[in-house]
Amino acid sequence: MGSEIRLALGNLEVDWGKNQVFHDHLPLFQEHDLRESPGPKPPTSDPASIHKKYKVLCKPFKDVLPRLQLLGYTLATAADEYETLRDQFAAGGSISFEKLLKAVKRVDVSTVRRGYYDDYSFGRFFDEEITPRLKLKKYLPSVADQRNFSEMMENFHPWSALCVLAERPENLEQQLVWDFSETVESGWETEENFVPGLLPPSRFLVVTEGSSDAKILRKALDLLRPSICDFFYFVDMQEGYPFSGTGSLANFCKGLISIGILNKTLIVFDNDAEGVFKATEISQLSRPANLSVMVLPELPELRSVATIGPSGTSHEDINGRAASIEAYLDWNWESKYDPVVRWSNYVEKGSRYQGALVSKDHYARRFLDLRQREPEYDFSKLNIVLDRMVDVCAKMACGASAPVR
Repeated sequence: MGSEIRLALGNLEVDWGKNQVFHDHLPLFQEHDLRESPGPKPPTSDPASIHKKYKVLCKPFKDVLPRLQLLGYTLATAADEYETLRDQFAAGGSISFEKLLKAVKRVDVSTVRRGYYDDYSFGRFFDEEITPRLKLKKYLPSVADQRNFSEMMENFHPWSALCVLAERPENLEQQLVWDFSETVESGWETEENFVPGLLPPSRFLVVTEGSSDAKILRKALDLLRPSICDFFYFVDMQEGYPFSGTGSLANFCKGLISIGILNKTLIVFDNDAEGVFKATEISQLSRPANLSVMVLPELPELRSVATIGPSGTSHEDINGRAASIEAYLDWNWESKYDPVVRWSNYVEKGSRYQGALVSKDHYARRFLDLRQREPEYDFSKLNIVLDRMVDVCAKMACGASAPVR
């Protein structure tokens, strides 16, 4: 029979393998997801396991979903893969992707029958075990339809299947569990081989205009997006930051394009006059799919900010004119200053004035001094920045380019 290794969402088995033949699901998890789980094991296992603890990788499915997106798996890619498989396995007359989606949305994975039987031949496991649980038989009138569909679904990537399962909101509250204990206990693998970690091709290099931007974004990811923070890494700043200033960053970006960089790279410009101009300039170049450029997002909160310049004081929209990363911090947190932007030079190519937040280092230090996610700190603007970063990187992972904005 061999040693089973199973990936399950609630009681629904999404993927399984035997001995040393299985999909690698380590990228879905992080080191802290490795834990001891008490028995009982599923009914097909040794009854003695009810008194035994065993190692599994376990993560809330709602925290797995953004990892899937950054790995290039979304509902759209799942639909594309499904239609490709329908053509390959002559299953075109069986179940459309829309019908599959509707069927899955009706299934409560926490209450489906749990026991599975072993040693199915290829194409039989899905037909015998999963099709009944998803109540799909009514869409498969003939034996040939059932066989073709089952074989097709056993080639459907389990991460694509997870994207489909994520369409039922209740599923996001379930735990995704990868139980590899049998294959370790039987000696096919060692426990050290199941320590999560992302390979370099799955990660994103983030390059910003200055070291302060990089430090703030790194801190924000660690505090606000702990479930995906390991996907992002920044230029080593210990020996001095090499890209200070908008011009240096733009030139660096042009250099990356010319050499055909292999790393997935995200270039982040400030939402100010120089940043918008340089990002627009870069967007007009022919860029590889693994290099994306974004500008810090425009926000309603930045449309009326106190400013000072040659003509005196007023309240003005600083979007596209003076919004560096410090503009996305909480200006009221333990601050002794009233936020104000000072206008400096006129950027002729962008036809607008460039400005900067006065005492911006003060706001940066207040944020970088945080040791935890303080409930009274306003992270709302930073959350929008991170959402934009994740959206751009997810598109990059899928091989699509996001518009610069």
